[in-house]
Amino acid sequence: MLNRLISSHICKGKLEMFLQPQVNILTGKTIGIELLVRWVNHLGKSIEPHFFLPLIRNSKYKAKFSQWVLEETFRVSEALSIEGFNGRVACNLDASEMYSGIEFFLHKLRKEYPNAGEVEIEVTEVGQLGDRRNLEAYIECFKSHGIKVTWFNRFTHPVKR
Repeated sequence: MLNRLISSHICKGKLEMFLQPQVNILTGKTIGIELLVRWVNHLGKSIEPHFFLPLIRNSKYKAKFSQWVLEETFRVSEALSIEGFNGRVACNLDASEMYSGIEFFLHKLRKEYPNAGEVEIEVTEVGQLGDRRNLEAYIECFKSHGIKVTWFNRFTHPVKR
């Protein structure tokens, strides 16, 4: 039942993206924005991501979800850039959400949002991606579209590319 409900919300656009500012504690200046996915139910209550993200990642809507996350990231980045914000806009993608058509989709996003500023993808759950070469190919794909990539290795140290 919950799986069907979540899938329905992805298709109907009922998940929401919240902006979390990243602030330099010395200057108080906002240096970046991280986008956080939230599901707000019909009662107006936010459902924690650890309840619904595993369901999405194990459903046939996984690619649709990652496309939505990427598109929202570009949309927000462009809107903030037009307003004069020049920091990075980051989102999280699970390594299992990488898919073969992503190159075409990124090309489409660059055309739709030509004024998008600095976009960064934080790749999570890298250990679940069986083939390291696939991850490196996806990273190169993102980089070719001007997107920075960060992921965490098994010791949870950030690795930037």
